Amino acid sequence: SVSVSHPRRTFSSMGQTLNIPYDIISTSGQFVPIPHLLQVVRLINMEARKSVDKIVLPYIKEIDWRRLRFSQTPIALKYLLQYCTGLHKLVLVEPENAPECVDALQNANMAHLNHLNLWRCTDLLDQPMCTLLALCGQQLIRLGISHCCELGDETLFAIGTHCQQLTSLHFSHLGKISSKGVSHIGKHCHQLVEMQAGGPNMRQASYLAIASLMGSRLTKLDVGVDEEAAFLRPDSIGRRSLEKLAESCSKLQHLNLSSRQQVTNHILVLFTQNNGHCLDTLLVGNVVLTPSGVSAMLANCGASLTTLDISGTSLLSTHMGFLAQQCPNLVSLDVSYTDGSYSLQDVLRGCKNLASLNACHIQDNTLLKNVALYGHNLDTLMVSSPCIDDAGIASVVHNCKKIQHLHIDNCPKISDKSVVQIGKECPQLRSLSLTALEAVTDVGITAVAKGCPRLRSVCLSACEKLTAASLRVVLAHCNSVSYLQTSLVMPDDCVVRAQRVALVICDAEE
Repeated sequence: SVSVSHPRRTFSSMGQTLNIPYDIISTSGQFVPIPHLLQVVRLINMEARKSVDKIVLPYIKEIDWRRLRFSQTPIALKYLLQYCTGLHKLVLVEPENAPECVDALQNANMAHLNHLNLWRCTDLLDQPMCTLLALCGQQLIRLGISHCCELGDETLFAIGTHCQQLTSLHFSHLGKISSKGVSHIGKHCHQLVEMQAGGPNMRQASYLAIASLMGSRLTKLDVGVDEEAAFLRPDSIGRRSLEKLAESCSKLQHLNLSSRQQVTNHILVLFTQNNGHCLDTLLVGNVVLTPSGVSAMLANCGASLTTLDISGTSLLSTHMGFLAQQCPNLVSLDVSYTDGSYSLQDVLRGCKNLASLNACHIQDNTLLKNVALYGHNLDTLMVSSPCIDDAGIASVVHNCKKIQHLHIDNCPKISDKSVVQIGKECPQLRSLSLTALEAVTDVGITAVAKGCPRLRSVCLSACEKLTAASLRVVLAHCNSVSYLQTSLVMPDDCVVRAQRVALVICDAEE
């Protein structure tokens, strides 16, 4: 299943992207709506379908295949690659039978492939990976192999040998790797400026190799602990490694240190002092920082920051005014789960470009009032608190007309009253998460589905009063939905409609 695009019409299905010049489609079906083109192809005989594929598939530039777990994945991929001769980007996330998928790649025309991401291919071994890199590594610019836990030093040496044009490499949570493999990449991949590294097999010597051989040219460094790996055995990165990275990196535009308990005020000050003039994105969520550390960090790099994540840290009311003063160019701010009593009024008033705010689980009783007054440029808002009520949400959606992504989770005071208001005030809404809202019923969801036809992502988990009627109305009115999560069992009469949704998650209890 693929998607076709047109300057004014887009159809997405199953997570793959197909760009076709409109004149090619129009010559074969001027009166057939583009969203139904592939449905028409399915109805014609196989020979006719192959002839259509020969015309259409060469125009595919990207394939994004995420978590589509079925046994025919390698066969389907092999068929696509047979005709996708112009492919530039391929993403395979948790594919069924990764070795056979890689075998399909080895036998395909990968002359134009420059972006390859094989994420969580847990059964992929070094030998087939090295063979693939020998075939297509010369033109690769971006490569991701994170969470491929069977890959080791042999793959790292193949990357250094065959992928010398790489600018971006993600290789966290691999198998048995050493500083020798990392050093080989550093010595041969001189264009490498973006790196994500980590995992239980990543030793301190490997981080020191990154610092000494690549640190001076890196513009993006991600050594944070992602949510999925938070409960796994941590790696052995130490303060010495972090200090060496901070000392050697002077061109960083993106820095992720999230959930790194080894990060101290001194290390963070070193990073922000050396990169403060160019640092655009700083992610230090769940890092233990003192109030003075937060102040020093913002003083060093605040002027250049557009994205800041300080979730899970301890903040004071004085920090908010200082943040607004030091970070006037902020576009995205995450203060979720922060500890301390403060108001975001100064931030909302001072950061005129702020478009995304994650304020889940914070102690600010005036949050929605201030968002309604000063958050007119927000397009993304995430809130979760017992203090959030219908009046506050209604005020926000009435005053903040640019909101496209709204998450309201674990708010016991929210009822149909405010959800109906969302349907009336937010026709531009693209994603909506309503999780664990005890008082919301089918009435509210019906209003949202009818009033927000552009919705692409909908989460309705743990809303106890919802019934299958909510699923029916969402699938009937929101034709662009590509992600749907619900705690309800999908009713039989919705199965056909749900097939056009790329990812459906039913977390209903048996």
